[in-house]
Amino acid sequence: MKKILTYIAISIVIIVVIFVFLSMNKKSDIVKNPPAGEAIDMCYQYSKDTSTGFTDRAWLKISILGDKVTGEYQNLPAEKDTKVGKFAGTVGPMDPKTSGRIADVWWDSSAEGMNVKEQLSIEFGEGSAVALFGEMIDRGDGVYVYKDATKLTSGFQMSQTDCEALDDKIIVEKYIRDNVKTIVPEKPVLGGSWYITSVNINPSAKTGTMTYEDGHIQGNKSFSYVRNNNEIQINLMDNLLSEAEARIIAEKSCIKGGEALSVGTYNDNSKTWWFDANLNATREGCNPACVVNEETKTAEINWRCTGLKEPVACTMDAKQCPDGSYVGRSGPNCEFVCPQ
Repeated sequence: MKKILTYIAISIVIIVVIFVFLSMNKKSDIVKNPPAGEAIDMCYQYSKDTSTGFTDRAWLKISILGDKVTGEYQNLPAEKDTKVGKFAGTVGPMDPKTSGRIADVWWDSSAEGMNVKEQLSIEFGEGSAVALFGEMIDRGDGVYVYKDATKLTSGFQMSQTDCEALDDKIIVEKYIRDNVKTIVPEKPVLGGSWYITSVNINPSAKTGTMTYEDGHIQGNKSFSYVRNNNEIQINLMDNLLSEAEARIIAEKSCIKGGEALSVGTYNDNSKTWWFDANLNATREGCNPACVVNEETKTAEINWRCTGLKEPVACTMDAKQCPDGSYVGRSGPNCEFVCPQ
């Protein structure tokens, strides 16, 4: 009986090892052994919000045919110069240590109105890709090369994504940015023009959201879309509050006479409008904002306090104000605040 159990255990281990080996071998086929005469397309993307409220982005499309590689790379940092363009070059064999490959390409890059051809190395594999940057010098014919290829730094670490989904994000966003004036039904104010500040695309649901402004007011829309190659159809959905609608709710709920709200800012993650609130009475260390929830169409004060102290218990005495009314002590300093 013990021998039978031992044989069964050994058989299970062998089967598991064979399965893992075949899975890993199959997974690396795209990187290691693309079929002869057939191009393999791979796509990568990076997107991350910065602490200042902007978004660093990058994406890469790469097509491999034998030892030749072509593609497009766009490096889009939020607060530095962007650089975009197509490339062509060669790709080396898979590195057994990293299970990745390195493409050495010539990148026809465009940045701040300047177009140059420059050397670019790209490390890529199953799951991730990264472009390598370094100090560049003109080799004498207007083409820029690495000054020292041993001293390169990594750009944004891009994650592998479905190429069709990446195309949706790129093409639909470009269409919205180019056509916002005809997509948005409202008219801008004071002779301004609408322009897009952010677009978020959900390729799996074929939906998205856009935020736009004209320099005076801000708006947002949710939408669904249909894409047939480069032909785009945008269908707006009416479930979002405009800034003007949110402001009406905020003014009714958060402020009274003599108080004011700033220009609104839309938070796409929480689906809320935020208005900085200039209140007559505030709490020490706080920067209050009126927050309007677009789903419930309700508003409340978010005090946004730092270094909060323990609540102060004020005495229960009262003061008669010039208008004859009486007020009690309130606020962090237990002051009498008469109506104005």
